[in-house]
Amino acid sequence: MTLMNIVLWVILVIGVGNVGIASANWRRGGKQGAVAGTILVAMAVSQLSVGWVRYAAWAVLALNGVVVGKRFFTDRDPAVQWIGLFFLPFVLGIALTEVLIDDLSVMQKAGFSAIAVLAAAAIVTAIVRLVQARGSSRAALGAAGRGR
Repeated sequence: MTLMNIVLWVILVIGVGNVGIASANWRRGGKQGAVAGTILVAMAVSQLSVGWVRYAAWAVLALNGVVVGKRFFTDRDPAVQWIGLFFLPFVLGIALTEVLIDDLSVMQKAGFSAIAVLAAAAIVTAIVRLVQARGSSRAALGAAGRGR
């Protein structure tokens, strides 16, 4: 067993534990923890397995990507937007590298192009929401200052 396999097994155990804890706390905000745990489990399984099990893990990752993406586009929390501004350029860079440099099939290029477009749209959305949040907080502070 290599060091990488040990790390992947640890990630798998942490993910399963995260899903279990999140399921127990489902009504108190455990949904986000369940999604995060499911992503950890799917990533570990996709690296530790082959064949249809690997493809099933990729499908679970894709579905969780849709859930996380939808949540990002609908969430107005500035902390979530700042986190997105940190990670989304990496996603955009990887997707563009895959499209422009790697020798991919038409379907793979279409998939990575869609990911690049969504990442770019998410970056723009995060910037707009952060600017709006800053304007709203300044307006609220100004109104509070005038009210005295």
